[in-house]
Amino acid sequence: MTKNVSHLHPELHQVAKKFPTITYNKKNLPLLRWAMRLRPPLKMPRDVLVENISIPRPATQTTIRLRIYKSKTRAAPTPVLLWMHGGGYVLGN
Repeated sequence: MTKNVSHLHPELHQVAKKFPTITYNKKNLPLLRWAMRLRPPLKMPRDVLVENISIPRPATQTTIRLRIYKSKTRAAPTPVLLWMHGGGYVLGN
């Protein structure tokens, strides 16, 4: 079966073809989530400080989770990138 990778950046096509095609369903999703927890944690470069912040939302019982990556070696001000995930996670967190 040929994978449709047309929605990916052209530089990623060859790499994407090497990944298995996974169909998510009620039967395999718990197993896939369990397998994701077995991954070793990512190693952060030594000069990066990671700060996790929770912002309470008064109208609900939920919080907004914010993760800030800062350089330990650069003085402020520095550029910033704001990235927000656009949807629910199927795997990971």
